[in-house]
Amino acid sequence: MIMKMRTLFFSKTGNAQIISEKIARENKCTSDQIPPAYPCENEKVLFVCLEIGNTAPKQVVDFLKNLNPQRSKNVAFCLLTKTGSRGIADLKELLAPTGVNAVENVFERQLKGGLFRKASITEQDLLDAQKWANDVIESLKD
Repeated sequence: MIMKMRTLFFSKTGNAQIISEKIARENKCTSDQIPPAYPCENEKVLFVCLEIGNTAPKQVVDFLKNLNPQRSKNVAFCLLTKTGSRGIADLKELLAPTGVNAVENVFERQLKGGLFRKASITEQDLLDAQKWANDVIESLKD
């Protein structure tokens, strides 16, 4: 049985979108930006892929605050940062009053860039993200 899921992203550079679309393609589900064009409904898991600095963007905060168990039972976070993440606890805290479970297994990747080179994901990052998504899916099977 296929699990009902969706991937969502908030991406300024396109890196989170690439990972979101890879996970969606491999798991035959849809990928959409945050806020999504169509509301989530009865999803077993939402994969939320973000490029994040010290704080989450307002659109992401508003989206997470408005989730409920009828929209999604679980949220799994994929975080891409330039300087390392300090925001995962804050993201999980946003979900606490909603009744939606924040999956413990978080995918975090610090992107490497340079003075003249944009930080970008690698093929290995995509493979690691897909393995992480598969692990999350396996952990949520009934």
